[in-house]
Amino acid sequence: MVNKALFLAFLIVFALTKWNEPIDLYQEPLHTPKDFETFQLKDMYTDPSTGITHILFLPSVPSAIMYWQVDSDRKVLSKHEFRDEQLFGYFSGRIIGAGNGKDFYATVIGLRDPSYEDQFFTESHDGGKTWTTLARVPREDMEDLRDRNGDSLLVLPESGRILIFYQIRGKPCETTPENDKLAYVTRPPGSNIFTKEKIIAEFPKYHQQMPTVTATYTVYNGKSMVHVFWGNKNSSSQPVFHMSTGDNGATWNGPKVISGSDLYIGEFMITATSNPKISSSLIGTYAVVPPNKLKLIHSKDNGATFEKMECSQRRQIVFPKYYRMNAMEICGTTQKPKLFMLSQTQESWVEYAIWDVNTMTAQRLPNPFDDVIKAVGVKLTCYNKGNQIIVTGLVPVQLDDGKLHMLIAQDTIDPVSYTHLR
Repeated sequence: MVNKALFLAFLIVFALTKWNEPIDLYQEPLHTPKDFETFQLKDMYTDPSTGITHILFLPSVPSAIMYWQVDSDRKVLSKHEFRDEQLFGYFSGRIIGAGNGKDFYATVIGLRDPSYEDQFFTESHDGGKTWTTLARVPREDMEDLRDRNGDSLLVLPESGRILIFYQIRGKPCETTPENDKLAYVTRPPGSNIFTKEKIIAEFPKYHQQMPTVTATYTVYNGKSMVHVFWGNKNSSSQPVFHMSTGDNGATWNGPKVISGSDLYIGEFMITATSNPKISSSLIGTYAVVPPNKLKLIHSKDNGATFEKMECSQRRQIVFPKYYRMNAMEICGTTQKPKLFMLSQTQESWVEYAIWDVNTMTAQRLPNPFDDVIKAVGVKLTCYNKGNQIIVTGLVPVQLDDGKLHMLIAQDTIDPVSYTHLR
């Protein structure tokens, strides 16, 4: 555990950097060492219209998925519990907003009995102050939902259409295993009912580890285009796939394999990243692989073709051990998009870097969590605010007071020069 006096001393040194001082949002007593490891940050979304950050987390003794709302001054505005009385365990949560400061959507995956999981949906239309009762998502196959990656929740701001993507893992068989499947449900604009599950791809079972499914969208020629990527962690053979649709799912392009075999040695993480305000067609999947490399597979033509780039620098982000140890988002200008990355190392320290998407060069920067914290997971969001980029980092840490602390801090960046601003 980290000495608390050392942590406080670091804040003095940290005042010389451009991050603001981290604020302790949440404290939780740790009764056993395992409690620290079981605490999980599930999702984090910062609304660009208000600067309010929406956080989902699972306490070390989980009785519900916790929702907290934090303003741009990092003050807690409201709290809520996503809970269903028929569930006695919770595994995953996702939250996303429509970008208007008012409409927010979340999903929760929980355990109904030892062999049966359920997935629920809830929404808020008053900025997260109140939420609807959890409603079951109409998935056909509710087995094997305990994957820590969960689903991928997407809302199209132009129409309000909601999509939930997920991977159905094929059942084992003594002769020929069932194929894995990619599926989704959608709620059309103006409706309160999700459509029946639609399977859009089948592919051979590659590995029994947790799948990664993540979706994003671009605005292309005046209309939204949905992109979904999926792959598998801890596999030495499975590629990453990409599919897209520009007609609300009536037809799909793909699946197309966009990775190479050199990408998958050991554990890795995939995240689909898009910012329509930066570019109408810049989408990508970013995979961190050993030994200490960041690989980028991105498209500048709305998914028609993909380029592969690699950054391998001497002092780079240390290769993460688990999915939750990485957080990445793109912000900036069309000409100079940047990938902001907060990463937890294998030694449980936290590192912060900014990657140039065009050149794949990285700049490692000091951060308020650097070198003094025993961390358990990280989250990061960024958004453009006038002539500034606001980066928010959230890290649960263990100090020597026997408690878990959830710290939040912000960085302010110039979007043209990428110098730090106070």
